[in-house]
Amino acid sequence: MPLSTIGDRRKDLFDKLLELRAYDAAALTATANGTALSIDATKIIAYEAICNIAAYTGYDAGTAEWALKIEVSADDSTYVAVTPDTVIDGTAQELRFALSGAAVNDVVADAIYVRVVATKTGSPGNLTFGAYLSPV
Repeated sequence: MPLSTIGDRRKDLFDKLLELRAYDAAALTATANGTALSIDATKIIAYEAICNIAAYTGYDAGTAEWALKIEVSADDSTYVAVTPDTVIDGTAQELRFALSGAAVNDVVADAIYVRVVATKTGSPGNLTFGAYLSPV
């Protein structure tokens, strides 16, 4: 049986409405909370927060670095992390945070807001990144 000539169609689904931070937004110079996306985060079976990160200068483990995490909230006021702070080592990379409605609900019942948080430690270079939610 011959192999199909159809190209590989496996891609991450990008929906502008599920964007947590635009990649072309101004680079961050300090710790920042992303704008919250209103979505019923507890009702989705499985999804990922995908973060595309540009290289930055001045990385020094533990003293000059950036870290990303995902937080959720039921009231857009009190946020709780559903992923650990993940350090970015200064290289261009893609981070994927696996999420599920059940896991999010265990942390914050009825969470309807999701945001990405970038935390700066020390004085690394500015951080450019984009983030969005995608079903798996």
